Amino acid sequence: MQKRTMLLAFIIIMAAAYLINSSIPPVREETYVTKVVDGDTIVIEGGQRVRLLSIDTREKGENCYTEAKNRLEELILLENITLEADKEDKDQYDRLLRYVYLDGVNINMEMVAEGLAIVYIYEPNVKYRQEFTDYEKQARDAGGCVWTTKP
Repeated sequence: MQKRTMLLAFIIIMAAAYLINSSIPPVREETYVTKVVDGDTIVIEGGQRVRLLSIDTREKGENCYTEAKNRLEELILLENITLEADKEDKDQYDRLLRYVYLDGVNINMEMVAEGLAIVYIYEPNVKYRQEFTDYEKQARDAGGCVWTTKP
């Protein structure tokens, strides 16, 4: 009987914790983009670097590098943006890990949708895994830049 009561109490506590955690809104903050480093890294006011979550763009010298960097500049350079955190705050290089929004549009997803980035989900940051996967499939089917090769 006592084991049953303890198990029931544990289940109730876990359910309550889940409901509390699932009702907490995502951590968001407003900031300003001062520099675009490449297609998946920016610098915000105050000099902090931000790595766009769930995407990866080509490195300098690889196909689609210039297109991705230029497009990210077009989208958000010198703009007021909103940053949204997932599970991890920073990466091993002390960059903030964030989803970037401009006027309500998830710029990370936009880069994938436009075929300029591939999906790069790394645990535990999986908040929008399915959405990213869907956008990548559509961009790949459309022959996005990152899936083409240059001579």
